[in-house]
Amino acid sequence: WMKKMSRDSLEEIVFFLDHQFIEDDTILFRAGDYVDKLFFVASGEIEILVSLEEADISMEICKEGCAIGLHGIVTNRFHHLTAKTKSKASLYILRKDVLKHLINQREDIYNEIEKAK
Repeated sequence: WMKKMSRDSLEEIVFFLDHQFIEDDTILFRAGDYVDKLFFVASGEIEILVSLEEADISMEICKEGCAIGLHGIVTNRFHHLTAKTKSKASLYILRKDVLKHLINQREDIYNEIEKAK
């Protein structure tokens, strides 16, 4: 949905991103956790895992430019997979409560998200 947003709306959202450096082998979220953050990978690698009874299986490696949690943050969803850092990572994070605040303050952002879903 972000690809379809206006530059003005995107600039407003970027202002509220939190930048964090996360050490390797850190769990960002587990399968079953409520989606409350959107992660943008600036550097490093994030491994997406499916948890089976006997082991965690790597499904994907997200690198620079990837967004994780994009659809779940605008709905009331839970993560189906687990994400952890495979290397030290630089992430920009948008919290769901911040996005909700923006949506309440800026009707145009709300309309753009609803239109793009």
